[in-house]
Amino acid sequence: MFDVGFSEVLVIALVALLVVGPEQLPKLARTIGLWVGRTRQFVHSVKADIDRELKTEELQRILKTQADSHPLEVILDDDTRQAMTRLQSDLSQPITRMAEPIRSPLVLPILPVDPQPIPPDPQHVAKHTQRP
Repeated sequence: MFDVGFSEVLVIALVALLVVGPEQLPKLARTIGLWVGRTRQFVHSVKADIDRELKTEELQRILKTQADSHPLEVILDDDTRQAMTRLQSDLSQPITRMAEPIRSPLVLPILPVDPQPIPPDPQHVAKHTQRP
């Protein structure tokens, strides 16, 4: 901004001492310091707002160019697109159509019945009927 060296600051301090006087100089220096601090804070906040706006505009521009140049259908390859189409068709089928194989009657083989039942093993019966 301003290129002020040590010699210029010394000249300004001497002029201020002569014009204002030694009693009012500390109060004047404090007031000037407060104003310089407020000015710096204001300039910093304006710069931050401008940077934030530029970043927002840049992000919007990038998103717009990506949306225009690479839609989702272009990014997907043919295999992925076919798999998505099959999945959508499978999901669109009614559940009742998918449950038809489950509704079919259950066919169990008929086993011949043995006319003579096998008698239980006496040791096995004795072992499991004992009480502790």
